[in-house]
Amino acid sequence: MKRWNGRKAQYVENRAIDAFIEELLAVCRKHGLCIAHEDSHGAFIIENLKETRVNWLRAAHDETVAQERTASPNQAPTPNSNADELYQRGLDILKGDPK
Repeated sequence: MKRWNGRKAQYVENRAIDAFIEELLAVCRKHGLCIAHEDSHGAFIIENLKETRVNWLRAAHDETVAQERTASPNQAPTPNSNADELYQRGLDILKGDPK
């Protein structure tokens, strides 16, 4: 899916972001909960899963600076930058590995 990347000032496709969001949504569905945001400068909130939040998460902007990485839901990219390390850490947390 193409999404806005403010650092590049253009719409880009980043399959790693897509895979991350879909894995996050799988966790949301598993627990019947979802991440939301109260406003542009407040904290995240957790609420009951709503389809509007699913759409909101899928519409996330891409603010990464790493080049696009290809990722499948079963295989994370090899870390090669800070963005990759953060992505891998997010995958580990979603899989229940609290390193």
